Amino acid sequence: MPFTPVRVAVLGPVTVDGRDPGGTLMRALLVALAHEDTGKETAKKPRSAEAIAGDLWGDTPPQNPRASLQSLVSRLRAVGGRELIVSGPAGYALGVPSDLGLARHLAREAEALSPDDLKRRPLLDEALSFWRGDPGMDIGDSPIAQDLSEASVVLRAELEQLNIQTLITTQQVSEAIIALRQLAVTRPFDEALHATLMQQLAAQDRIPEALNVYAALRERLRDELGTSPGSAIGSINAKLLQQREAEAVSETAVPVVAESQQRIGLPASLGRLIGRSDDLAAVSGLLQKERLVTILGPGGLGKTRLSQAAAAEDHAPTVIFVPLASVRDNTDVPLAIAATLGISEATASNKLTDPAARPDLRKRVIGLLGERPVLLVLDNCEQVIEGVATWAADMLASVPSFRVLATSRTPLGLLGEQVFPLAPLTTEHEAGREGSAVRLFVERAQAVRPSAVLDPVVVARLCEHLDGLPLAIELAAARIRTMSPEQIEDKLQDRFALLKSGDRSAPERHRTLQAVIDWSWELLDNTARNALATLSLLPGGFSSDTAAGVLDTTEIDADDLLDSLVAQSLLVVSDDPRTGGVRFRMLETVREFGLAQLAGGGDDPEAWEAVNRWARAFAAEHLGDLFSSGNYGELRAEHNNLIAVLRHALTTGNDADAVLMFAALCQSWFVRGAFSEMQVFGTQIFTAAARIDERAIPVDALAITLATGAFQVIVSGEPLALRLVARLRRLRRNYSELSPVYAGIADLLGAMGSVPRMLAELDVLRASDNLTVAALGEQAYVQFAENSGDPEGAMVAAERSWELAKASGSQWLAAMSASSLTQLNSQLARAEESILWWERAEADFREFGTDEGMRHERWLLGGNFVTLGRFAEAREVYTELLHTRDLTEDGLEYASIALFGLGEVARAEGDLALAAEHFERAVQEFRTNEQRNSPWFLMALAGLIAATSCDGSLAVERIEYWVQRLRSRTLAMRRVRRGVMDQPVFATALVGWSAWAMTQEPARPNALEMLMLARHLGPRQDLPSLHLAPLLERAEKLFGSETLERVRAETAMIRPEERIERAFAILAAR
Repeated sequence: MPFTPVRVAVLGPVTVDGRDPGGTLMRALLVALAHEDTGKETAKKPRSAEAIAGDLWGDTPPQNPRASLQSLVSRLRAVGGRELIVSGPAGYALGVPSDLGLARHLAREAEALSPDDLKRRPLLDEALSFWRGDPGMDIGDSPIAQDLSEASVVLRAELEQLNIQTLITTQQVSEAIIALRQLAVTRPFDEALHATLMQQLAAQDRIPEALNVYAALRERLRDELGTSPGSAIGSINAKLLQQREAEAVSETAVPVVAESQQRIGLPASLGRLIGRSDDLAAVSGLLQKERLVTILGPGGLGKTRLSQAAAAEDHAPTVIFVPLASVRDNTDVPLAIAATLGISEATASNKLTDPAARPDLRKRVIGLLGERPVLLVLDNCEQVIEGVATWAADMLASVPSFRVLATSRTPLGLLGEQVFPLAPLTTEHEAGREGSAVRLFVERAQAVRPSAVLDPVVVARLCEHLDGLPLAIELAAARIRTMSPEQIEDKLQDRFALLKSGDRSAPERHRTLQAVIDWSWELLDNTARNALATLSLLPGGFSSDTAAGVLDTTEIDADDLLDSLVAQSLLVVSDDPRTGGVRFRMLETVREFGLAQLAGGGDDPEAWEAVNRWARAFAAEHLGDLFSSGNYGELRAEHNNLIAVLRHALTTGNDADAVLMFAALCQSWFVRGAFSEMQVFGTQIFTAAARIDERAIPVDALAITLATGAFQVIVSGEPLALRLVARLRRLRRNYSELSPVYAGIADLLGAMGSVPRMLAELDVLRASDNLTVAALGEQAYVQFAENSGDPEGAMVAAERSWELAKASGSQWLAAMSASSLTQLNSQLARAEESILWWERAEADFREFGTDEGMRHERWLLGGNFVTLGRFAEAREVYTELLHTRDLTEDGLEYASIALFGLGEVARAEGDLALAAEHFERAVQEFRTNEQRNSPWFLMALAGLIAATSCDGSLAVERIEYWVQRLRSRTLAMRRVRRGVMDQPVFATALVGWSAWAMTQEPARPNALEMLMLARHLGPRQDLPSLHLAPLLERAEKLFGSETLERVRAETAMIRPEERIERAFAILAAR
């Protein structure tokens, strides 16, 4: 069927031309009409007014249903034009195309084709791309909601079944397995589906995985339905068991090639793990058999150290260690894990991946964890046990190759959890040596006083008193600095005697540890005790300056106070690379003890006010310099502490402190791209910002929060966005002390929705006398110019932005500008300039202590190296990307880019067959429909088609298959995201199509026009296969210079939006 833009979308949030049409009833009416849309070219079947009334109101219609319905129709026509809904004697019908109708039509077209027909898969991809969420969720309880939900489920199941059939028939087994696994999650009791998945896994010699599929299904059926799997799937399982046994008998030793191992967040070993060799072996053994293992025990037992040792020894290609001790809210668990994985949800403006097309945080984590086997260690789960259990259950069900090792004082309580209760260290002799508890005490004691005389009998008795708890032993051993073991034993006896009269309901081991900490506590003076208790409110540790700000003491110097706490082993000291200073932290057990000393067990108003006082001063001090690395480093160091203050402020209804903390945290969130973390507080904070007395906090803090809130909610069209923008503009008018940066942002936000007004405001910003404001204006203009097909104009703005940012000391803006120039020069095939700017950007980002910034752009170096003939360097870049692909936020793109880049190297070196193989593998990395929404997928398709069409390195039918995929994905992108066109990527897709069209007689008349349209729209030329120059030379030889110049001039006269529509018309003509 010819290209027909979708105007009404119901397979997700209901929209007309990409916008919310209005209230619930208006959306429900569109759904009722779209439900009748079959996608046929003929007039759509009308629906009577009575039937529609039943769809909308059911058994409770209004007093005059016809009048109410006519009113809804009129309002919808005002939104989408009179053609939106047509009426006649028989009733009403949708007058424009809907996504539901088109999906139905494409399903019929695909079903009519043979499963091995290369045209079938693009049709299915296009149909599946229409789903944008759960249909029917935004039309309230109208009866039609259920009808739409059921119809969409049936249609999607039909499409997915056709897709799997196609994948299996065309031998694309890996993609079929991924599709089957995704379906199995939504259809957990479908035996036929699971049987097909088992057969496809077995076909790839993945028999253990196939058997796991059966075992999981059998367990679900037994536990949830009280039944067993049927004979058909049971027979498949029995055959696979027999096959596995036969292979085990005949198996001979073969060399094993180790995968590259990746360790994320796992601390380097700080010393020997004494007395835990058997425990380590046991935990490691459990991890080989079970997917969820929990090391269980009270605080101070050494669970963390054991988990780290087990993780270090594990053979999983990827091991991740996530400390959760500072996490206090269940909803923060996924964010902490995502942060450790390095998932950044924001992108530099020039970054390849379009954030609007990205899946949500959960799906991105699943995508990263599913790349290869992963062991995830979740340490200190007890205070967020519900959040950990929920997240772990979800991930374990979604990612078959994923394992979890948890440490906790309580079990997670999940089905399949294997609990390992950790025992204390022993004082008894082991294999002719002192017990492990004694050895630990001796090692730690000799570290503080090597000449100490340590009687083994006394030490053993002392360790028995300490119940073999490693933390208690280490704290006691620290006393050897000034005491003998006998003196320590005597002192501890006194402490235990005191505790005997205390809480006898506490576990014995807990009381033992408390005794040791309590002893250290008693050795402190009142000032130090108050300091420890108050500082325990800071979950992120603290610097000397932070401690001084919280304690505000004049009785003793803060450094001396901290030194005394360190001397009592109550604080741990480490270097802080973020600030270049020293940071102090409490072991979690010590911190809990400190909190218990506060009135109310951590809710002491006086202590919280001390922390709040420091936080207010810290936040206010760091508001004025948002773009410097020093500011960012200090904010990152105090991040968890500011979060704690923010949560406490929200809990106690303190709007002023909450908004101030949020404003301070915004820089850290923006630089790291941690928008999910920001959104956790969104509604509460933005509501508070809309009502707060603007005199209660610095005006810049309120402006930051209002601007951030407006950016977040303005896209959704929520009324709150208008309130936030209105208040921000009032601040702009009423407060002359408002920072020029926020004044400029306020003006820009006020112009949103009108391109001429926005350009006018950008001109004002760019001409500002304030260098930072001018740099910000130039950088904002870069985005507009690039996406409008004016890369040269974007280049000029980015260069000026970089110069202004450097002159004003705005390091983050300088880094962003240099990154833009890296991409723009690469896009224009200016290899040497792109490399130069990449090096400058890397140097700027390095000042922020992160390699995240230019890691996203490293792939550009490879293409530029190929262009310059520096093949060895290019190969090194791409090989590195391939090896580090697994757990990065854009791991999928990196893998595909690496493969494509290696293809570019092979092509430049003359191995066209190998190049074509790499190009196809790069495109095939995108296995799911959601993944193929990535802009890189279109670029890779375009490059594959351009290179193989010019080289003749693939069979004609194969190239045509990829051309159809390119065409359908490009059209689907336009339909789904009406009005949100990524113009450079779109133009790149046109380059690929025109390169192919020049080789095809029927399409050749449009080839030159399409190439010139692409040229004017500003395609990306980051890779040699996408360079325009060789394609223009080829076109000149084919059509002649006069024709080429004529078409160039004709297309130059067309307005940009008309160029896009003309390109779509050419693509849509089948």
